[in-house]
Amino acid sequence: MTPETPVVNLRVKQGSEFRWTYQYVEDDGVTPIPLSGFTARAQVRESVWSSDYVYEATTENGGLEITDPANGIVLFKIPGAESTSWLIDKGVYDIELVDGASKPYRLVQGEISISREVTR
Repeated sequence: MTPETPVVNLRVKQGSEFRWTYQYVEDDGVTPIPLSGFTARAQVRESVWSSDYVYEATTENGGLEITDPANGIVLFKIPGAESTSWLIDKGVYDIELVDGASKPYRLVQGEISISREVTR
């Protein structure tokens, strides 16, 4: 499991539920990498150097789901109520997979921008 870590930039509408599905595939861009036995974790931070995170998602807290392990499908969710309190306009994120031996693999990474909520 060593494909290059893709960079995918995301945009979150503050106050609205965010749902993004990602498929983990080999470098050929087609062959899915099975995720049976993996958990997932993600953090959003203002910058890679920020000591505190803005949001944390895991398979344990429901912020990430491995919805189709055989086909490498992961769902990343941010509840609208969660993003309402964010004070950042942009940040960074990554999603890691963790195997049964607790070894992490970075699935995807990128910038995250926030479309500010006007009606609240």
